[in-house]
Amino acid sequence: MRRSLARRLALAVSLLGSAVGLALLFSGTLGSSLDTLLARLAFLCVALPALLLATELFRRKPAAPGFMSPTQEELEGMSLSDKQKRDFVAIVSHELRTPLTSIQGYAETLDLDLKRGDLSHAPEAIAVILRNADRLLELCGDLLSLSKLENATLAREALSTMELSKEVLTRLEPLRLAKGHEIHVETEASEIQGDSRLIGQVLTNLVENAIRYLPPMGKIQIRWAVEPAGVLLKVSDNGPGIAPEHHPRLFERFYRIDDGRARTDGGTGLGLAVVKNIVLKHDGKVWIESRLGRGAAFFCYFPNVS
Repeated sequence: MRRSLARRLALAVSLLGSAVGLALLFSGTLGSSLDTLLARLAFLCVALPALLLATELFRRKPAAPGFMSPTQEELEGMSLSDKQKRDFVAIVSHELRTPLTSIQGYAETLDLDLKRGDLSHAPEAIAVILRNADRLLELCGDLLSLSKLENATLAREALSTMELSKEVLTRLEPLRLAKGHEIHVETEASEIQGDSRLIGQVLTNLVENAIRYLPPMGKIQIRWAVEPAGVLLKVSDNGPGIAPEHHPRLFERFYRIDDGRARTDGGTGLGLAVVKNIVLKHDGKVWIESRLGRGAAFFCYFPNVS
């Protein structure tokens, strides 16, 4: 159990590449008591998101040569940007609160049990702590993905849609098996031009969402279609569908149709925002078609490179 926890901590710290963090967390970790490990986990859960937010929200670009005082219009734009950052901090703080509260509560309970010598509830407490730690790591990973996209340079190349689909489905196979879904792939378009890592992320996020939120034994279809000037990716399912009033906001950061279901089925609320940003980076467009009781279909159009 200690080694499992230590590996998770190492994975989290590797997201920042922090040698200092590793030194703090692993100086004698494997020989430490369980409550010390939990205390270090709690420290990580606070420090890692805070550092990520600092990177994401308060990064400043150097002024260009010949920099002049901003105009009134530019000042108004900066004011709006600051408001968006404040709103984003508030939303992220809310998203972090639930897993952190759960970790703190179970860690305190476990600490009391350890002092009494009662380990009967330890497996349950540790499972909850690690599950919420995984949720925080997933959230941090998605935040990093959004941050990197801002200044990412595309490495465009011709990609096999079938090979790309196979790679993604191989990674998601354990999740698919747990829900008993069927996934079918159709490749009318055999190739797509784009960044392999980013387009793979688009497909991963769309299929993972379908797997998570589709009731057990559902059906998911991946279709790569030929368009006059590009390729259209369609990921559809036979689930309960999404009401039209939610469509305009589905690709917003942290927007969820049902918070309760999100907590049960997992996810950070950032997956579709990442999809939208990647598609726009490829000069494409993304949209959804869905009706209640009729399933949902997500479309990503990628234009050919001239």
